[in-house]
Amino acid sequence: MRNLAFLTIVGSLLSSSAGTALGESYPPMTLLGQNVLQVTPGTWADAGIAADSHGNLLLFAGNGQTREYKLSFYTPAADWTAKTVPSGVRPTSISFNDYGACILTDNNGFTPMRLWVLPDGGSMTQLFVGNPNAGGGPGSPCMNDNGTIIFVNAADNHYGTPKDFYLWTAPNGLTSLPRLPNDPLYYGSAAPRLDAQNRPVIIKSDGIWRYDQGNWHLVTPAPAEGYVGTGEYARFASDGDIILPVNVYQASKQTPRWLRYDADSNSYSTIYQVPVLMSGVHTQLSGATLAPDDTLTFIAYAYGSTSRAEALTQILPDGTVTVLEDTWPGGTKLSFNRFTFNDVGQVLADFKDPLTGLWGFFLWDKGNWVSILPQETRNKVTSFALDDDGNCYFAFLSGTTGQIDVAMVVPEPGTFFLLAFAGLALRGRRQS
Repeated sequence: MRNLAFLTIVGSLLSSSAGTALGESYPPMTLLGQNVLQVTPGTWADAGIAADSHGNLLLFAGNGQTREYKLSFYTPAADWTAKTVPSGVRPTSISFNDYGACILTDNNGFTPMRLWVLPDGGSMTQLFVGNPNAGGGPGSPCMNDNGTIIFVNAADNHYGTPKDFYLWTAPNGLTSLPRLPNDPLYYGSAAPRLDAQNRPVIIKSDGIWRYDQGNWHLVTPAPAEGYVGTGEYARFASDGDIILPVNVYQASKQTPRWLRYDADSNSYSTIYQVPVLMSGVHTQLSGATLAPDDTLTFIAYAYGSTSRAEALTQILPDGTVTVLEDTWPGGTKLSFNRFTFNDVGQVLADFKDPLTGLWGFFLWDKGNWVSILPQETRNKVTSFALDDDGNCYFAFLSGTTGQIDVAMVVPEPGTFFLLAFAGLALRGRRQS
């Protein structure tokens, strides 16, 4: 019954014969849940879906006007389980991984800010609540797959207010960390992170700091190549190396340069200089991930007053650089409408096929594109996610009933299209 009811939403799309340059058929779609959550329909209604590396899902639905906020957790073994969002709070940020969810909330648009953890199979538990009378509160949370969370707290929202760091683990609870040495008025511009060995790390203008055995230690001074910034997009390799961007000036505008800090030699080397994307405009980053094999995937952008430019780029361990907008046969530049990437370097993107003029979802897997959803189904997608096995998940929010259905598409290896065209990738060596 659930499958039949769901097919009334996608109709004959599952058997659509409309093809693209990548093949004449699409992988089958599997229903994972019908009417998993429901909110009051309207322009304020929204839904979001996230996947961990194993295919567990977190579905969020909300309506800011009616102040409805709902969560549901999915595992292949146990199906969907609704999670209660405490009354009076509004989720403003949700991150999800193999441990569960880390959730920031406010008081329906007002203070106090609160930080919560939602373990796999558990319930929302409050970890920290900010000052309700002075603004500020917890921010920049980072949670790893072990369930360790580090975050920064501001006593108020005034510039120059000292920021404090907190560490939370399931066995030990919440621990207050000392402020950085010689930095009593730390402004909190850096985003605290956790390295591959589960140690707190802060990357800021004077260098890389690591918390170990009760104290902060300066691992190495900041690189001379450029300004480190917040360290938000730094990524940590399993061997202890750190991949981090710095901002350098080209043609009087900032643009990122990716560096590798080698822990053994205590030195930096250049991986890739992001080019200026738009004349007269700063080029910035908005996302990055580092795969276990050291494949780096990131998005750079430049927004002008009337136009924008983006570059979704992947750098393989051998130094091969591929700008995904330039990977379509015939040389037509792609323009991504929406996309997400997982932790192994795959990208699920929503764009118009230049050869057919039809929109759809496509999966990139280090040199290959595969068709995932045709245009008719794509038009009904509200949110989407991608796990580390390349499985694609889609949430459909009905504009008339407010119900959310969820489906999965597993790519079929036979539908991959190898991009064996010259000039599609810029090849280069990692610079030292």
